[in-house]
Amino acid sequence: MFQTLENVSGQFGAAQSLNLVLATDEGVADFFGAVIMNDPHFLSYSVPGELGSERNLDEVRPLPSAWLSGQEPSTTDGAYNPYGVGAVVASFLWRSAQAVGADQIERALLSAAASIGTQLRSNFDYLIGDIEIATIAALPANLRPGACSVAQTSYAVIAADFSSVCP
Repeated sequence: MFQTLENVSGQFGAAQSLNLVLATDEGVADFFGAVIMNDPHFLSYSVPGELGSERNLDEVRPLPSAWLSGQEPSTTDGAYNPYGVGAVVASFLWRSAQAVGADQIERALLSAAASIGTQLRSNFDYLIGDIEIATIAALPANLRPGACSVAQTSYAVIAADFSSVCP
C-alpha cells in the first residue's frame, strides 16, 4: 500500500482519496473494536467526554454532503479530520451488523476490503460509499435489504450511488 501511495502522491485528487481511505480505515477499525468488545460505546472508555460520544457506533450518523470531497471535516488548524467520516462508516457497519448479523457483515467487509485494495493499487481513486457498496454487494442477496435500509439513513446524500446493490 505504501508503494501505491508513493506512486500516486502527485496525482490530481490523490490527497482527497487518501483522506477518505484514512477515514474509512478509522471507521472499519472502530467497527471491529466494537464487535470484539460487543459494545458500540467501547471508545468512551479510552476517549473521554464528547470525543468518545461522537464516535458511539449505535447512533445514526447521516453523512453531510460537505464531507464528500475528502477535504472536510477539518480540525481547528485546517488539517483533515478523519474521525467524522470514520464515525459515519463505523455507525453504518455496526447498525448493518445489528440488522443482518455481525458475522455476515464481518465476512462481507473483509471481502469488500480486499476488492477495494486491489482497485486502489491499479487506480487510486476512492469515494465515500465505495467500501459500503462493496460490503452490501458481498452479502447474500436475502440480507442486502437490511443493510440497504441502514445505508439510506447514513448515506442519503449519495443514495443513487447505492442503486447497483440497493434497488
